[in-house]
Amino acid sequence: MKKKSLVVALLASMMLSMTACGSDATETNVEVETGEVETGDVEAETDVEEETAAEPETNLEENFEVKKAEAEEVESAEVEEDAEVEAEEETEEEAEDYTKGTLNGNVFESEWMGIRFEAPEGYSLSTEEEIEAALLAGGELMYEEDVEELLDYTKLTTVYEMIAQESEYGDPNVSLTVVKTPYDAKTFVDATLIQAQSVEGISITLLNEEAEIVELAGKEFEKYATEMNYDGYLMLQDYYFTRQDDRMIYMVLTYTDEAAAEEIMSGFSAY
Repeated sequence: MKKKSLVVALLASMMLSMTACGSDATETNVEVETGEVETGDVEAETDVEEETAAEPETNLEENFEVKKAEAEEVESAEVEEDAEVEAEEETEEEAEDYTKGTLNGNVFESEWMGIRFEAPEGYSLSTEEEIEAALLAGGELMYEEDVEELLDYTKLTTVYEMIAQESEYGDPNVSLTVVKTPYDAKTFVDATLIQAQSVEGISITLLNEEAEIVELAGKEFEKYATEMNYDGYLMLQDYYFTRQDDRMIYMVLTYTDEAAAEEIMSGFSAY
């Protein structure tokens, strides 16, 4: 029972993570397509220059002034481009201030997120080794082979920060994850529902189409409620999303008893 509940919780986290990894591919495709357009523009410009070169020069002074003006425009454009690159680099440096939270016994703290979690009595925090094992078990439900490679791939954008669970049975449990992505909360939810359709024995039903806005640990989250059926074992899962800088912070709460779910979530507070 404990393993099944944790596997389901981490399966949802992995599917959310795969959504973030997919965003990188989308951006790459856009860059490639843009590159093709730019190549076409260069070829067109080359044809124009060749045609211009074939025409007889009637006024050298006039041509010189035209070329001078073109050079000044190019130089001005390069200066503007350099300024934009510097601004983007400064923005990236600010976003890179992210640091992973720390585990100390039954207490998790993240200064960057501004979130603290102290496990209530009867609950415990998973070690990094236990989180890794649960992630691999969840990955095996999605892919029969190359599960470790899949997990390594998600780690390119995703940090699995914390899992807290009821100490004996693992139900309820809550996971906390940070992922670098441009996507919004609804995109994550929709993509997770689509991915779940490809996992044998798993089905997820969305219970609210519009996000419920809730306050948790001093932060505002978008909450989506779902029901997961894992081979006849029914569980409720609540997804919580909030954006910070270029990252999405999300929690997955898995439970069968609402009172117990409220108890474990009471462990969250502002840092």
